[in-house]
Amino acid sequence: MSIRTEIKTARLATPLAAPLTAVLAVFVASAGSAEATTVIRLSNHDMTERAEVILHGKVVAKSCRALGKGVIVTDYRLAVSRVYKDGFFRPRAMLFGGGPATEGFRIAGPSKPAQAKTYAFTTYGGVIGDRGSAIHGAATYQLKEEIFVFLSAVNKIGCRMAIGLAQGKYTIRKVEGKTLAFRDLEGLKLLDPKTRKIRAAKAEQGLPLATLVSHVTTRVGQLIALAKRTKKTKTTGATKTEKSKTGSKSTPKDN
Repeated sequence: MSIRTEIKTARLATPLAAPLTAVLAVFVASAGSAEATTVIRLSNHDMTERAEVILHGKVVAKSCRALGKGVIVTDYRLAVSRVYKDGFFRPRAMLFGGGPATEGFRIAGPSKPAQAKTYAFTTYGGVIGDRGSAIHGAATYQLKEEIFVFLSAVNKIGCRMAIGLAQGKYTIRKVEGKTLAFRDLEGLKLLDPKTRKIRAAKAEQGLPLATLVSHVTTRVGQLIALAKRTKKTKTTGATKTEKSKTGSKSTPKDN
C-alpha cells in the first residue's frame, strides 16, 4: 500500500508571545519523522488558567468522521471521575465581560466532585480507511486510557485541543501502588517564556496524581477569588459613579 504524506502549516496563537508555527502533518499510517513542533513551555498553573475544561476520566468511546475538504476529526467520550473546571466557570469571561458558555455540565467548585458521568469532545485528526490527519506533537487518546486533561475552548470547526499540545494531557497509571500522571512530549520543542531559549522536551518521571490535583485546585481557587474580587470592585465602582451622577444634578429653582 502506498503512503501519501502532505505537510501543511498552522498558526497557534498564545497570550505569552507572537504566534508560533506548528507542523500539521496529514499522513497515512507511519510516514516517518516530522519536524518537531515548537510551543511555549507551560506549567500546570498556566494550563489551568488557559483551559476551559479540566477533567479526570477514562476514554470509553472514540470514532472518526470526515468534515469535508479532507478534514478528519475524532469524537471521544469519557467516563468522568472528576471535573475541576468547565465552560460555566471562565475566569477570563468573568473578568473581561465575555458571554456565558454552554457546556454539558456545571462545575461545583475545585473541591467538589463532578455532577456529570460522561463528557464528549472532538479533536482534530484521525484515520478513515487509508487516510488520516494529525497535528504533530498534539495529545493523543486511546480507548480505556485514564487521563487528566486540560482542554481549550471549542474552535470554529467544533474541536478542542489539549492546552500546549501534548503538555495538556496526562495519562494516569498505578506504579508500585502509587497513582502517577505521565506525559508523552515526544515531538515537542519547548520555548522558555523567560529566557526565550528553545529545547527539546525531555522524558518526564511520573507526577503523583495528588500533586497534580493540588496544582490545579490551588490555581482554580485563586482564579475564582480573583474573579469575585474583580466583579465586586466593578459593582462598587458602578454604584459610586451612579451616586455621583445623581448628586451632581442641580435642583431647579422656583421662578
